[in-house]
Amino acid sequence: MGARLKSASINQTLRLALKALIASTLLYWLRSGGFSFWVALVFILAFGVFYLRPMLNNGKFIPSSLALLSIPFFSPVLASGGEFLFITSWGVSFFILLGVKNLVLIQRQKAYRIVHFGIIAALGTLLIERFGLTSQGLVFIALFLMFREFYSTVTESEGERPTLIAALEAFMFIEIAWIILFLSVDVLIGGAFLTLFVFIFHDTTTHRLAGSLSRAIVVRNAVLFAALTILISALSAIGALV
Repeated sequence: MGARLKSASINQTLRLALKALIASTLLYWLRSGGFSFWVALVFILAFGVFYLRPMLNNGKFIPSSLALLSIPFFSPVLASGGEFLFITSWGVSFFILLGVKNLVLIQRQKAYRIVHFGIIAALGTLLIERFGLTSQGLVFIALFLMFREFYSTVTESEGERPTLIAALEAFMFIEIAWIILFLSVDVLIGGAFLTLFVFIFHDTTTHRLAGSLSRAIVVRNAVLFAALTILISALSAIGALV
């Protein structure tokens, strides 16, 4: 029985990997071909089919799936090495998201966090790069839905509380991005700083919702935030000099 379950798990993982590989190939075709309408349609349809089948937890992770689907259409096409890294990262994120949704991966919460923060980093970078009224509105909506999804996934909190927290955090994210614009920080560094903010906010809030927030955790997060802020600032200064 144990051997059969292990074999079934391996087969499911391989099927997810094949789906991610096909989707990544279509994404490469889409971005290298100048975002052709028909290729875009095939990519979107394939993404939808791969995500919706099997019909398990489809509604739970819709915000993350829509964000992951949309990011390639707004991200600029990079040079060969950067583009390969972008598509590979996207494919890995899609694989992990499917594994979490379909209950294939074992440590699903940890895997989910990887995809979540990866998407947040991409959204933060895009927001700083294309900061405007429309982008602020779209990113705010995406963040609000993703943050609410996050708290409903990793905590047991219910009711309006996660919704209010998600709205507050999304608003603070936009405001911090606005401040970063005036500091002339590189978009990647700015995206990293925004991701750091979300990471610290998420960790503190989840502990608070679980009733496990302590002074030690607050101090740890404050020190971590300060240390990483200094590191990001130093990298930004070095990049400016180079």
